Amino acid sequence: MAGTRKTKPQQIMLQKNPRAGLDTEIVEYKVWLNYPAEISVDVTAPDGVTMHGPSREHVEGDPYQDDPRVVMPFNGQSPSGDVEGEVVYANYGTPEDFKSLPS
Repeated sequence: MAGTRKTKPQQIMLQKNPRAGLDTEIVEYKVWLNYPAEISVDVTAPDGVTMHGPSREHVEGDPYQDDPRVVMPFNGQSPSGDVEGEVVYANYGTPEDFKSLPS
């Protein structure tokens, strides 16, 4: 994942391997990258239905499904907090899809 120590060896290898046929250089700069401490979704309704997630999807034969370098998706630009509301299906989430929802 970007900004972690594990990406540094690949950058150095690419820079020092002219056989790759690429004219490369490493330019370091500071950026603000955030990573989640927790990713959590809870279903609280209807009464009697509970769910806590997300959980990893396991695909038979996928050699990377338990690789610790694979992270759950997250929105790095969203702030921490709790949100509660009703689930609304809006197809692809286009403006037209939202216009078709009952108000």
